[in-house]
Amino acid sequence: MNLMKIYHVYARVFAKVIFLKANRLMFNLSLRGLGVYNYQNLNISGEQKFLETYLCGLASPVVFDVGAHKAEYTCCCIRVNEHAKVYAFEPHPKTFEVLRNNVSDGNVVFINKGLSSSRGRWEENIPCALWALRNVFGETTHK
Repeated sequence: MNLMKIYHVYARVFAKVIFLKANRLMFNLSLRGLGVYNYQNLNISGEQKFLETYLCGLASPVVFDVGAHKAEYTCCCIRVNEHAKVYAFEPHPKTFEVLRNNVSDGNVVFINKGLSSSRGRWEENIPCALWALRNVFGETTHK
C-alpha cells in the first residue's frame, strides 16, 4: 500500500469531530518527537547531550550564548568544559542582572546587548497579553 493511499484512508476514517482530541494529541506528540516544544530543560531539548558530545573534548572552546536569560546554558557549558570561554548576550536589563548574579565563573563575559545579523537598534516589543500578566503578577519573568 503506497503512502498516499494510507493518507487517504486515514483522512476518511479519522477526520471526524469525534477524533479531534485524539488527533490533536497525536499531532502534539509527533511534534515533540521531532524536537519541537522540547525546551523545558537542557536534557529534554538535547542540548545537554550536544554539549557533552561536542564541547567536552575541546581544549579551549568559545561559546556564544545568545539570549542567555538566566544562564542555564552558560552554566551547562562551564560544567561540561571548565576551560570554555562563554560570551553571554542578554539585552533585557533586569534579566541581565539576574544572569550576572547566577554566574560567578571568570570564563564568562557578560554582554548587556542583543546579537543580530544586522546593525541597528532594537525596540523591545512585548505582546499586550504579557503586559497584562506583568501588571497582575509583577516582574516575575525577571526574578
